[in-house]
Amino acid sequence: MTDPALVLEPWWAKFPDRLSWEIDELKARGIKFLLDEDARAADIVRMRVWVPAPDDVVELEVTFPDLYPLFRPSVNSTQLRLGHHFDPFGGDLCLIARGSRHWSEADSLGWLLKVQLPKVLADEIDPDQGEPISAFLNYRPNAALLVGEHSLSSTGEDRGVLEIAVSHLFPDGSGRWLGVVGSAPWDSGSMAAEIADSLVLNQRVQAGWVRLEGIPATNVARELWKKDLITPEHDLGGFSVAYQLVLFPEEHAPGEYGVGGVLLVRASDQRPRGQRRRGGQRGPVMKADFGLVRISRVGTAFSSARIPELHSLSSARILIVGCGALGSLVAEQLARAGVGKLILIDGDVLDAGNLVRHAASLAEVGLTKARAVAHLVRGASPEISVEPLDFLVGTARSGDQGLSTSSTAKLVAAVNRVDVVVDATAEIAVHEVLSLMAFEAGVSLVVPEASPGAWGGVVASLPAGSEACGNCLEFHRQEGDVPAPPSDSTRIQPIGCSEPTFTGSGFDLAEVAMQAVRMIVEATASSGPTTEATADVLQLRDTNGARTLPRWDRVTLPRHPHCGWH
Repeated sequence: MTDPALVLEPWWAKFPDRLSWEIDELKARGIKFLLDEDARAADIVRMRVWVPAPDDVVELEVTFPDLYPLFRPSVNSTQLRLGHHFDPFGGDLCLIARGSRHWSEADSLGWLLKVQLPKVLADEIDPDQGEPISAFLNYRPNAALLVGEHSLSSTGEDRGVLEIAVSHLFPDGSGRWLGVVGSAPWDSGSMAAEIADSLVLNQRVQAGWVRLEGIPATNVARELWKKDLITPEHDLGGFSVAYQLVLFPEEHAPGEYGVGGVLLVRASDQRPRGQRRRGGQRGPVMKADFGLVRISRVGTAFSSARIPELHSLSSARILIVGCGALGSLVAEQLARAGVGKLILIDGDVLDAGNLVRHAASLAEVGLTKARAVAHLVRGASPEISVEPLDFLVGTARSGDQGLSTSSTAKLVAAVNRVDVVVDATAEIAVHEVLSLMAFEAGVSLVVPEASPGAWGGVVASLPAGSEACGNCLEFHRQEGDVPAPPSDSTRIQPIGCSEPTFTGSGFDLAEVAMQAVRMIVEATASSGPTTEATADVLQLRDTNGARTLPRWDRVTLPRHPHCGWH
């Protein structure tokens, strides 16, 4: 066996002159220091430093990270109390902006302490970001409490009881724990019910809540627990679990304040002493275990703030016919972008083998593809409206079913309720039907298609009011105005499938899907949707089938003279 090429060694061994240089820098700047020899024995460079300040000498603890000098030293104080650039619980000082790009290998600890520290102490560095106190709390791992847009709103009350839907009773950190605030005095909990259903949060618990006048004084859950707050207890097989939601004021942006919060959880052993586990015989006795669970906000107001240019999408209504690989990717990204409503049509069933290209997961296998994608997008963006319809376009009616209740009637009704129709079926007859329906309804049509093998694709955009329609598109294809993308004729029939399918990767299909999303955004833009009909042709391989950089070419589509729809 050969020796490994990558060897782990302390940074001062890799850069033997660096520690000496740092020490010389401290001496040159008049900063006293003392190396921690016990830490050095554990291969950690830690020191105490004494930095002269205008009114006093500031004592600090400095720890160099294992990946120094690429990363800055950590500077900590147990004495200072600052309004900004400071962790009030852990004592860490933020002497330069957080990103590693703000630290250079040419910088030194001496520079941090002599140049940057005085600016922080004098509050001379204008904060370019809010510093919410909740960002400094010490949370239980793998746990979060979801809250809606109004779940932390201010009311005249300062305490009470609310309902939380949870995945299981106690977040012990070993697995994922998730909860969502349901009914509260300031929130109807309508979106919470959809979240709980989508994420299978089946247990409902009561929690006490309290609103503090100031920020929490401690980072310790046991000390934050309010003994005088009405807090329902929940039985967990001999253990008692209780929850408290603590709300407090915090900075959300520079100089702008709002409401923050944290969920406290307490578990205590309620069994008789003789039944408790002890020592090496039956395990340790559990007295009371306290923890902090982070708050995570969900809702349009929170998500749209990150994508302000897509605000108009919140009122858009999109119909996606075909929820396979392309349709699922389009739906997922539209949901994350904040689309207002999705209607999904596909009666085919999601198979585990589909996941090589499909956006869904094993959790959705066995559902119709419409319902699988609905579940997917609700998990990504629970505030949007999603309507799955389980049928395949073009199937014959069964029995004596009337036309008004047929799948065709449902399709017509869906087209009449949306702004954009997305045809992701790759079916010629379905394309003709949707093209005509979109044309007669006066709505936009977007057609994403991948070529066999996913060697390329075409995304056609036919906005409402454009010169060309779906029928014009087919005439342009037949006459070669829209170049055919490269393709691979290889097909396989996976075990258990009723028909062959093409080969190709999900990441290649994603190129087509993302361009389709961009065209949908263009068709619903608040600045005025485009009326130019186009076909964007993607090439991912050359004529020999070798991979190339993605190349898009756009063809403008005029009205075709042979089209009889206009």
